Amino acid sequence: MSENQRHPMTDAPDLSWLFFRFSGRIGRQSFILATVFNFLLMVLVVYQLVRAEEDEALLTFWGFAFICLTFGLFWSALALAVKRLNDIGLPAAFVILYFIPAVNWLFFLFLIAKPGDPEPNPHGPPPFGPPEQS
Repeated sequence: MSENQRHPMTDAPDLSWLFFRFSGRIGRQSFILATVFNFLLMVLVVYQLVRAEEDEALLTFWGFAFICLTFGLFWSALALAVKRLNDIGLPAAFVILYFIPAVNWLFFLFLIAKPGDPEPNPHGPPPFGPPEQS
């Protein structure tokens, strides 16, 4: 296969790309759904921690799960934000706004509200293809 020919199965985005890689672009809906999924995972683990009450084995297990999930979701949130910035056409360095208290919520709302660039950019084509011409 030449460089210009691509295998369709290897080029399809998968969940590891969506949540953990920094390349490419994602649209607003994908960003929102992935963020909601991450939030629900954290709620589930916190619920299990609270439910464990005084069972030390369960507290240890869910405490460890909470720590691991926190690191994983931190990475995932950064990857999602960078891909969203790629879609908007802004530099990935703007992801630093996630670390500024109070500004991080405004940044998150901006990522949700700002439509992506409808044209291909250095990060790839629009997530859902070019706009329909009427």
